[in-house]
Amino acid sequence: MMERLAEYIRQLFFTYNGFNVLEIPVGGYREWTCSADDEAAFLFVDQHRLKATLQGLGSQSSDTAHGGEFLLIPPRCSCMLQTEGEQSAKAFIVRFSVQGTERAREALRSVDREYLGGERIRSFRMPQARNWLQDFAREAAADDLAHYSRLQSHLYMILSGFIASLKKPKAAAADLQHYVEHAREYISKRYHGTIDIEELARASGVSSSRFYRAFRLHTGLSPLQYTTSVRLHASMQLLSGGASSVVETAHAVGYPDEHYFSRLFKKQLGLSASDYSAAARRKVVTLTPVFLGDLAPLGISPQLTFGRYDLERPEEVLARLREAGPERILTGPVEDEIRTELETIAPTTVIRWKGYPWKQRFLDIAGLLELTPVAERWLELYSAKVANAGVQLRQYWRDEPVLLAVTRTEDFVVFGRNNNKLNDLFYRELGLTPPKLLEKLEGPGLYSLPEIADMDCGNIMIMVPSAFEHLELARLEQEWRRLGPRGSKKRCLFISYHGVLNYNAACYENLVDQSVWHIRSRLLSR
Repeated sequence: MMERLAEYIRQLFFTYNGFNVLEIPVGGYREWTCSADDEAAFLFVDQHRLKATLQGLGSQSSDTAHGGEFLLIPPRCSCMLQTEGEQSAKAFIVRFSVQGTERAREALRSVDREYLGGERIRSFRMPQARNWLQDFAREAAADDLAHYSRLQSHLYMILSGFIASLKKPKAAAADLQHYVEHAREYISKRYHGTIDIEELARASGVSSSRFYRAFRLHTGLSPLQYTTSVRLHASMQLLSGGASSVVETAHAVGYPDEHYFSRLFKKQLGLSASDYSAAARRKVVTLTPVFLGDLAPLGISPQLTFGRYDLERPEEVLARLREAGPERILTGPVEDEIRTELETIAPTTVIRWKGYPWKQRFLDIAGLLELTPVAERWLELYSAKVANAGVQLRQYWRDEPVLLAVTRTEDFVVFGRNNNKLNDLFYRELGLTPPKLLEKLEGPGLYSLPEIADMDCGNIMIMVPSAFEHLELARLEQEWRRLGPRGSKKRCLFISYHGVLNYNAACYENLVDQSVWHIRSRLLSR
């Protein structure tokens, strides 16, 4: 980033355009938008802290901005500011325009995209900031060139502070969490090469022991355990695909010594790599999408997968199955006539998955495929993650009742006491306290946010698709706070999920991982 900026900065001209003051009331929010290609702004938080959400250029990020900090609002970006405490807040906007060659402006846009691409907003401080802001706030005659030149000088000093901040990694707790997330992503993407965990720890800017503690808090595993888990899962996918030998697989997932890989595989997964490959290469078909999340942790991708409504056209499904020639069929409840036809194609297992505990179903499917040791090892790692997540969730909510909901297009699903999809995980495994109102709700129901607010529970955790925009989440949180009685502390936490919110192993692991990430962000911003 810095090399490109240094190369083109001399071809760019930054011109001060004006100054604005934003008053953010308690429980309220304000937005500022730089709508033009050549319009940008620096935002300065006067006192108290604000939650800032930036969106634009195809990216979005959120973070807490504290009193005395600047942050950049790039061109064609919106910034939403919300109060986080029980006091009103004030922010100052220093507007400016950017001119220069198209090549230089494109380089600057790439810097803006990188700036917005991180989960955390890069804020920075300038010792002289408050004196400069007094000059920005003072009105002067249009022909007062001396005053205008001072403002231009202040703008360039703020720009220099922003550029300097990009060069300096910070070791604050929130920054360390984001570094840990980047380290986790690095391991997930570069597992096939050499990974020097000690080098990752040194690059964090903190001591190795502090980095290791932060990594375990974030993932529930040590860096070495996480790296091994990623590599072994990748090896299972290669071995189950049938195209790679054990030696080729070992080298492909970062183990140059295939003998070490074979010993590690058997020690960690309970069976040899060759035995796993023989079992996992069987051609499996699933007629129920929920089973995909049970097969994935076993390293298996089905030969064919059908949607929940495909069996409404049974002739087409049966024809495709006969052509594929599977060795095992997994399905939910089907009519006896269809089951008979399925049995003529391959051994068929009917699983009544509704009301069937997902862990038992996961083990039963693994048993059918002769992969029980793999499932048992996965459940051990999952239990470690759950234990870690439970401690942090309870620390955040402090034993207060929490209501669970899932976003829909225009409303929310609230699950009653008899629904296991979310209750099993959050109330029984993670140990959150259910609100008393659940005793009156038997099954899931659709509600608007005001209707949920009237249910006499101030705390809510909302499951949202990962594609949800940060600004929309910020508005939802603001609306939830607004709906409560003045002075009440209504809290809202969003947990993102990928794909479909199904009752299976992969979905639960994703919810646990996402819960830890969002909870760590909130705990560190307190």
